[in-house]
Amino acid sequence: MEVKGRKEMDWQGNLTAMIKYVEKYGGSIEIVFRSAKLPDGPTKLSGRLQKAIDDLGEKAHISHYP
Repeated sequence: MEVKGRKEMDWQGNLTAMIKYVEKYGGSIEIVFRSAKLPDGPTKLSGRLQKAIDDLGEKAHISHYP
């Protein structure tokens, strides 16, 4: 599980490493991003990150907080 409270997320760091791990070895990942309820809005994902998450299909479980 990975929790990200950033306003913007790019293809880098720990989240990228976790996605690559799931791609290579299997398993799944649960990611919690900021929701639209926050004054600054939800987390915005880079195109590359969004594609990587989409490519995982049902191996990626996304939720938003709060």
